[in-house]
Amino acid sequence: MWQAVPYPLDPRFLGRRHLLPTWLQEWPFWMALVIWSFLPSRMTGIWQVFGLPVRSRELLVILLVCLYGMGFVTRPKTRAENAGWHRDLPIALGFTLLYALLSLAWSNLKAEDAAKMAYPLVSNGASAYLGYMLITKQSGAGTRKFLWRLTIFMAVVAAVYSAESLFSLGLRSPVAIFTGDGMDRVKGPLFQSSTGYFILLPALAFALQETADGRVPRFLGGAVVFTLLVAILGLGSRAGILVLSVFLVIFAFVHGRRPGHLILVAALTACLVGACLVVFSHATTTRLTKTESDRSYNWATSWEIAAGRSLVANLAGSGYGSWWPWYATEMSIEGRDIAKARLDSRVTRYGILLYHAHSTILALVIELGLVGFLFAVTLVGTLFRAALRSGHISCFAWGVAVSTISLLFDLFLFMTPTRDLVWWVYVFGLLRLMPPTRGRLHARTEPCSRVRLMGPSATAWDVRRRFEDEPRDWESILSTPTSPSREPGSVEISSTS
Repeated sequence: MWQAVPYPLDPRFLGRRHLLPTWLQEWPFWMALVIWSFLPSRMTGIWQVFGLPVRSRELLVILLVCLYGMGFVTRPKTRAENAGWHRDLPIALGFTLLYALLSLAWSNLKAEDAAKMAYPLVSNGASAYLGYMLITKQSGAGTRKFLWRLTIFMAVVAAVYSAESLFSLGLRSPVAIFTGDGMDRVKGPLFQSSTGYFILLPALAFALQETADGRVPRFLGGAVVFTLLVAILGLGSRAGILVLSVFLVIFAFVHGRRPGHLILVAALTACLVGACLVVFSHATTTRLTKTESDRSYNWATSWEIAAGRSLVANLAGSGYGSWWPWYATEMSIEGRDIAKARLDSRVTRYGILLYHAHSTILALVIELGLVGFLFAVTLVGTLFRAALRSGHISCFAWGVAVSTISLLFDLFLFMTPTRDLVWWVYVFGLLRLMPPTRGRLHARTEPCSRVRLMGPSATAWDVRRRFEDEPRDWESILSTPTSPSREPGSVEISSTS
């Protein structure tokens, strides 16, 4: 018998409507993102909160997660929110952050420094959960629209930062300008030249995905892709060039074999050549050809640390901030240049260490031990598994997955919450757009073999597969028109008895 039931995102299923439309609920986030992206760091100060020095920019992240968290906790949970689309990533992150807080007890830090190191865990944890809440508030179709708005914003930010580097518009303070490579490297309040690729690559991948799928005008999509490529190349980061190259090779391999996608690969190649001409007509390649780096000290010394301590110490970790108390160091110089203060490195009994790990993986393994290692494996494994089974969003999925290679080259996820929030939004957006895995769906009415969507905004998470052994063509399923004989916002289920 056919039975019509309301799909989970229908307001009648929730029992009440939201007081504000979704786009209006997003305004606090967009206003904060404008501040983080364009307000110079010299115009934001350090406040004392409960005796702890706190950057006012990062405090805004905590305020936003409290604002969105109230609605997240109080409103009824839908089946889509509890269907496991996030692959339990928020739980793994929360456990890791809690362990990091507890590990401060054996990190051999002074009480004052331990309190300072606890604050970045709170602010960066708030950043990750804010990204999760922002995606959870979206419907299936709304997730793509939200990610596209974010991608357009990132392209605008990249265009402004690149224009300042290429044409010296006077937006930067003179002390922040370095032209040793022919031009000032692309950077700004949201990201630095050594870390910007971490969030620009997922934005580039999503722009390519929407352009390939024909969801946006191709001229607009091409302009966004070109702008983001110019910014990534203008960063002058060797790690950024490496990560971008890996993504481009995968993109060419995946899409070059598909009929009709050779034009897309050719267009991307043309954009890449054009971006290279724009950047390297002003900049030199001297920095990109250098192979020596002070960051090698961290890896060599970390190896000595791991080899020189017991198995129990390696499993438990030495405690968060025990080897790299970077936040306490930054707060101790009160805004001065850390290199001029001669605090950018220090000598330990195992060797030389820079003031922060310059590698997320290194910090997780050395300071948090087995827990940090398992979190890294969970995060990277989740995103690469998603890329391998992404199907209709393979370009976007591979872009997000490849961006995790960046965790080897700098300290992400624990240092700059305003920047990493953008990455978390793309991560949870990808997981939300993924087709459901068997056993994780929550359409538990009765066993069924086929389902037809009746709501135009319903997602793959709201239903079972149409046939158990049929290939999942989600685009055709989601485009099924609403039946005039059924109530809008419903799922029609055929049960087998």
